Amino acid sequence: MQEERHAERTEDEDGLRWMVQQLEKDKLDLISRHSQEIAKLRYEVERGEAVRQSLEYQLTVEKMHAAKLSVQCTELQQTVCDLKTALEVTRQQDQHVLQQEVEGRFRLHTLLQEEEVMGALKRRLEEVMRERDAEALKRQTNRLKYLMERELEVERFDRINTSKTP
Repeated sequence: MQEERHAERTEDEDGLRWMVQQLEKDKLDLISRHSQEIAKLRYEVERGEAVRQSLEYQLTVEKMHAAKLSVQCTELQQTVCDLKTALEVTRQQDQHVLQQEVEGRFRLHTLLQEEEVMGALKRRLEEVMRERDAEALKRQTNRLKYLMERELEVERFDRINTSKTP
C-alpha cells in the first residue's frame, strides 16, 4: 500500500511536473509572443514617431513657405495698389491734358471764327467805304459839273452882257 501510495504520488507528481512544464512552456510561448508583439508595437511606435517628425518638419516647411507666400501676396497687393494709384494719377493727368487740349482747340476755333467774322466785317467795311467814296466822288463830280455849268453860264451871260454893252 505504501507502494501504491507512493506510486500514486509519483504519478501525481509526474502529472503535476508535466503540468508545471506545460505551464512553463505555455508561459514561455506567451512571453515570446508578448515580446514579439511588444517588438512590433515598438517598431510601429518608432515608425509613427518618425512619420510624426517627418510631418512636423513638412508642416514647418509649409508654414515657412506659407509665410513667404503671405509676404509675396502682401507685396503683390501693395504693388497692385501702387499701380492702381499710378493709373488713377495718369488717368487724371491724361484727362487734364485732354481737357486743356479741348479748351485750346475751342479757343482756336473761337479765334478762327472771330477772325472770319473780322475778315467779313473788314470786307464789308471796305465795300461800304468804296460805296461811300464812290458816292462822295459822284457827288463831287456832280458838284463840279454843276459848278462848271454854272461857270459856263456865267461866262455866257458875261459874254452876252459884254456884247450888248457898246
